[in-house]
Amino acid sequence: MGQPTRLGIIELLRAGELTVRHIPVGLGADAPSISKHLSLLRNVNLVGDRKEGINRFYRLLVPQAAQYLQCMDGKTVRRLEHKTDGAALGKTG
Repeated sequence: MGQPTRLGIIELLRAGELTVRHIPVGLGADAPSISKHLSLLRNVNLVGDRKEGINRFYRLLVPQAAQYLQCMDGKTVRRLEHKTDGAALGKTG
């Protein structure tokens, strides 16, 4: 779930519903790629959708998911920074 595009989609959907056409604008990705990521997020019940005319609107089903993933992402960044600092000092692990 920590793939940057999926994290970006979750972050964009925090603000409200978006169509697949509007999501790539914020991420710099193409619509087919975004659709694949949205499908995965729907399969794990993080994102829901509804159809209105020819448009499909996506929304975040678990608003806390964005905060949780940000927290996890922050922990990952700190762990990597710690490893990098250790490597610079000649330490490993």
